[in-house]
Amino acid sequence: MVQAYGTYRGADAKLYEMGVRVQVCWSRVLSQLEVTKTLETSMRDNDKDLQQRVLSILKNSSRTSWTLLCRRWPDSPRNDLGRASR
Repeated sequence: MVQAYGTYRGADAKLYEMGVRVQVCWSRVLSQLEVTKTLETSMRDNDKDLQQRVLSILKNSSRTSWTLLCRRWPDSPRNDLGRASR
């Protein structure tokens, strides 16, 4: 039991930190999207393509991370953080 406690000690704090990291990534996605929308008409096609790929990578990374967190700690009230940003 002591070993099991040692394994999970600090897990809630780590979960919280990972959740915040996912939120930061979503914030980056939104910021990048806003910049892209503003500049889209003046961007060259290859720049538009690059921005689209960056946004896709950030989106997929955020979703994958959040999915893994929710699977690892399914009963955590912090799972609601991900639902709000979808």
